[in-house]
Amino acid sequence: MPSLYIVLEREISNTDSYVNGSSLSKNSKVLESMAKKLEVTTLMSFFSATRDELASLVDEGAVDAAINNPTFDEKWFAAEDGLRAVHALLSLR
Repeated sequence: MPSLYIVLEREISNTDSYVNGSSLSKNSKVLESMAKKLEVTTLMSFFSATRDELASLVDEGAVDAAINNPTFDEKWFAAEDGLRAVHALLSLR
């Protein structure tokens, strides 16, 4: 099972963006269900990768459509959207 990590577009001083990606990955179904109940964006909706990253993550052939699609592009997301989802999920603990 792949690990999920936060990747910042640029470094933010005095910020530690490291998370235990294995825990996020192992609990992705529960987190998705919780996000839907809270009516916030699911964490996997924020997933993006470069073509090279996709190729290294998935067995050959499984990503051909994405890698060879000329419109495929890595996406970046607004921090506010991710924070809204994370804060809502944390409110349940």
